[in-house]
Amino acid sequence: PYYYDLHNSFVSALENLFKQQQLESSNAKMKEIYNRDTMTGLYNRVAYNEMMKPQFTRYCEQGVVCVLIFFDVDYFKEINDTKGHEFGDLCLKQIANVLMKHCPHDGLVYRFGGDEFALFYPYATEENAEAFIGKVNAELSASNISVSSGMVFSDPNELKTLDEYFSMADEKMYEAKAKRKRTRPR
Repeated sequence: PYYYDLHNSFVSALENLFKQQQLESSNAKMKEIYNRDTMTGLYNRVAYNEMMKPQFTRYCEQGVVCVLIFFDVDYFKEINDTKGHEFGDLCLKQIANVLMKHCPHDGLVYRFGGDEFALFYPYATEENAEAFIGKVNAELSASNISVSSGMVFSDPNELKTLDEYFSMADEKMYEAKAKRKRTRPR
């Protein structure tokens, strides 16, 4: 009886350990699904709050300059109205692929909502950020997709929040979009 009870206790402990591991694995998968945009596979706005903000705070504490680039698809309503929403979805997927393809190693790319995307990465310089935007624009232009972007660099010595930098990048993006609309041939 002693060995039988010992065996049962051991088997029960193993079953509980297995169930715990399955639960942890399922929770990790659910969190990944929760943090991802279903269409593009990019991180979503929820993940922005859970991931980008803490990383930004850590980089600021370390004195690391980061860049936040906000992208918005030009004439997206027109694309959906004339070519259909399915084509618009394909454009969004293409943009997501291009952003991920050219995203620096430590960077994070988000679909912020609708036709808006955000990219964040540390150790940023004017040169590497401009080169990134150039590569993205060149590849998207080859597919007849146009995006406007707004770029802001963090200053670790300032006490600005990521949301403040985000608002600044968003404002710069809208300025670029307005300029593009003014120069668009009719």
